[in-house]
Amino acid sequence: MTTVATVTWQSPDIKFSGGGGWATYGGRKHMGSAVPGSSLWFLFNGTEAWVAGSVYPLLGRKPWAIACSIDGSTPTVLFGPDAQSDISNTGLWETGKLSADKEHNITVQVVQADIDTPFLFDSILFIPISTQPTSSQTDVTYTKTSSPQVTVTVTSAPKPKNVPVGAIVGGVVTGVVLLAIAGILLFFWLRKRRPGGKPYFYHPADPAEMLDDEHPGEYNPSIQDVHSP
Repeated sequence: MTTVATVTWQSPDIKFSGGGGWATYGGRKHMGSAVPGSSLWFLFNGTEAWVAGSVYPLLGRKPWAIACSIDGSTPTVLFGPDAQSDISNTGLWETGKLSADKEHNITVQVVQADIDTPFLFDSILFIPISTQPTSSQTDVTYTKTSSPQVTVTVTSAPKPKNVPVGAIVGGVVTGVVLLAIAGILLFFWLRKRRPGGKPYFYHPADPAEMLDDEHPGEYNPSIQDVHSP
């Protein structure tokens, strides 16, 4: 068993910034924000910490998103899951192992949220160096329990699926082949519809043959021998 310290959102040790971005939700069960840019931070002495909040069904709406960091490290951006029901005080993010010889600072900033999908914050849990609160930590509850866990998967935004280059090239080649086949079929179809029964220019034709092709059995007075003077 491990001693775990719990600090709820009501504690003055957790600092909120962002003007009017923060408000209570659910009969003061949660401190939430629907305003991007709102943030909170907490100083503590411990070897590991967790951020706990609430999740709920999104009902097809855009999820909330937060950026969590420890000691000024590169933030991890997390998007709220589409939960099957309302779940409070569930682990959203953990810091991993921390050094025991210095004070640490957790920062959580709201990246994406609106009035329909606010970020709901409940508490911060950490494994303390000592069970004696510091002078600044006045509202800390210590419990002998197993280490907290991130119980709900909070992931990054889904990435758009890339169309394989091979599929694009294959589609283009197939289209070119189909167009070529269509052109050949059209060529032979037009040849079959050409009048006279004899294709042009397959061999030299004399005037008599040309007369037979145009008007069989008739004399054409417009065609006669022409001699140079």
